[in-house]
Amino acid sequence: MSGADVRSHRCSPLTRAHHVPNKRSSHAVRLEFAATSLVKTNLSGAAFTGDWLWVAGDEACGIDRLRRLDTQGPELLRFGEVRDFPLADLLDLPGGDDEEADLEGMAMVDGMLWVVGSHGLKRKNAKADKDDAGNAKRLSKVALDGNRRLLACLPVEQDERGEPCLVRHARDGRRALRLKGDAEANLLTKMLADDPHFGPYMSIPG
Repeated sequence: MSGADVRSHRCSPLTRAHHVPNKRSSHAVRLEFAATSLVKTNLSGAAFTGDWLWVAGDEACGIDRLRRLDTQGPELLRFGEVRDFPLADLLDLPGGDDEEADLEGMAMVDGMLWVVGSHGLKRKNAKADKDDAGNAKRLSKVALDGNRRLLACLPVEQDERGEPCLVRHARDGRRALRLKGDAEANLLTKMLADDPHFGPYMSIPG
């Protein structure tokens, strides 16, 4: 298992910091992921149920669940014993099973975990080894991943060990649902396209 303190980083506008400090500090929240975890970098959303933490990342197509553990140093909270929940096991996705969902928000309501994708277009990142003209060309290219157009709710129910799990169909009849749509649009984007305030911004990359 590898651990990381959650803290902010300053980095060059042309590069993204990949090094995550392993030093434990007070008031930090320590998250311990496996090397193969779906979500271990670029955390973008979180929700709690009791002693369990659910996290999403903007470069993954799934959700990780972590258990609250006893602290081992000055950190304020520690979570580990991670378990992956691929979205493709829970929903019929608008995009490919491994295509990033760019999840940006999560909320737990009445036993359902709600997740929302960015709904935005994406563009390539600038690279430090390219000149201004090369980076300008990269930044001019935009694309749409279908899974970014995702708004869904996922049932949470306990397994045989009493641990909360995300399921496609719950024993009490609840089931995972997503807003109707495809890789191009869904009911939300169609509604916002006609909105005088949001409509003009719908084609801007996120």
